[in-house]
Amino acid sequence: MKDQNVKVGFSFIKATEGIGRVDNMFRKNWYNSKKSGLPRGAYHFFISSKSGKAQAANFIETVQLDKGDMPPVLDIEQANGATPAQITQRAKDWLVTVEEFLFYW
Repeated sequence: MKDQNVKVGFSFIKATEGIGRVDNMFRKNWYNSKKSGLPRGAYHFFISSKSGKAQAANFIETVQLDKGDMPPVLDIEQANGATPAQITQRAKDWLVTVEEFLFYW
């Protein structure tokens, strides 16, 4: 796929944020990326002050991965008052929860 002379080989689409937010363009972008044949992946925008497991549940409930989709990505940009140890633990909780879901899926 080319856009303004830039070749695009894949896309990562924002799916969820925090515990309960779903990006308002996710479903449309997810559908259109599949329709275009472009390899796609979904990411979660992490809120460091919230439970990693609860955020993983939001992602799992929202994103239906198909064969050939790229693995989920966790986007951590801000501390939101959390300590480095809290961020590490909550991010690990998210990653383990999503990985366990995908392994048994």
